[in-house]
Amino acid sequence: MFPDLPDRPFYVFDIDGTLTRYVDADPAAFLHGNFLFPIVRDLMVERGMDPDEAAAAILRETVENVYWDYCDFVSAFGLPAAEAWRRFRAWHARHVAPYEDAVALARELKRAGRRLFVVSNNPVTGCLLKLQAAGLADDTGSDVFSRILGTNELRGCKGAPGVWRRALDRLGVDPALVCTVGDNPVEDAELPRRCGAGASFLFSRDRTDRGIDRPAAPPAAAMTAPPAAAMTSRLRRQ
Repeated sequence: MFPDLPDRPFYVFDIDGTLTRYVDADPAAFLHGNFLFPIVRDLMVERGMDPDEAAAAILRETVENVYWDYCDFVSAFGLPAAEAWRRFRAWHARHVAPYEDAVALARELKRAGRRLFVVSNNPVTGCLLKLQAAGLADDTGSDVFSRILGTNELRGCKGAPGVWRRALDRLGVDPALVCTVGDNPVEDAELPRRCGAGASFLFSRDRTDRGIDRPAAPPAAAMTAPPAAAMTSRLRRQ
C-alpha cells in the first residue's frame, strides 16, 4: 500500500491527524479548551450543580489531577458512568471520522503479523473513544493495537521531555525495531528517533482538515534520519 513504509516488526501509531480527524467540531462550544468537558458539566448540572460552579470544579480537577483521564471526572463528581460513556461515544460518532488510508494500513500490518501500538496526546479513554470511532477498538480495548499509551500513563504529551523515552521503554521491545507512524514531523518522527526509534513514516494531512495548529508533514514517506533542527511542542490534551 505504501512502498516507502519501513519494514519493521513493531509500529507505533499516532491518533489525531493520523488515524482520525475532527468533523464539525466547534471550539466555541468547548469548555476549558476540551470537547468532552461540556458533557461532564451538563451531567453535573443535571445533578443539581450551578453551571459556573460545575465549570470551576472541572478546572480545579485538571489542576489537582494533572494527568487525568475522562473517567476521573466521572468518579470525582459521582456521575452516572453508563450515561457519561453513552454521551462520550455519541459525541465521537458525530465529530470524529477516520482517515481510511491509515486505518487500512493498520489493519494490513496487523494481518501481516506485525505488532501495533498507540502513543497519543489523548488520555487512554480518549484514545479508545477515537479508535472506536475509527472501527479499531471498543470500550475495553483493541484487537488491532497490543497496547495503548496515553497522557495519563505517560505523564504528558509527546512533545514533553521524557515522554517518548517512557513510551518506548513501556513497549518492552528493541526501539531500533520500531517504526513510528504519524503526521507530525516533530512529535511523531524527530523526538522518537532521538530516543532510539529505528524509523518513522509520516502521512501528509492538510492543517485545516486536522484542525490542529502544528506544522504540516511532508508527503507520506519514510524518514531515514532525524532532522537536525530541535523543536519543542507545547503540552496539548486533546
